[in-house]
Amino acid sequence: MDGGLRDNYGVETSMRFISAMHDWIEQNTRGVLIIQLRDRLDGGWEHPYDAETMTENVVKPFFLLQNNWYKMMEYAQTDMGSYLVNNADFKVYKVALQYTPNKKEDKAALNFHLTQREKQSISSSLNSKLNQDHLQQIVNLLNAQQR
Repeated sequence: MDGGLRDNYGVETSMRFISAMHDWIEQNTRGVLIIQLRDRLDGGWEHPYDAETMTENVVKPFFLLQNNWYKMMEYAQTDMGSYLVNNADFKVYKVALQYTPNKKEDKAALNFHLTQREKQSISSSLNSKLNQDHLQQIVNLLNAQQR
């Protein structure tokens, strides 16, 4: 197991840092912009794990634990983030860039060991409507902060 078991997207680490630096952030900045890089959609409760073969049914309890662990971690971290955003004495913005492959079979893990095809797929994903809207949101937030 790795650190992703507890904090796959760094949300908890970011929230702890912001909490520890709360006074300094309030006195020296106009707020916080969190940019999150995601390799899957938020939530996912609407897509349960389905076993199709006898072997998959035998190991289903283990895969259910793995599948639901991620969802529970994300739920708790979203709750933690909402608490911080609603109770901080400064603005906290969160923008997520979402990797969505052009083809379902073109998935790529977001890590440091990517094939050329995976790099191209991730790069291409930045051109999606959702990511273009979020990139524009980041630009707008940064430009608003300069005024």
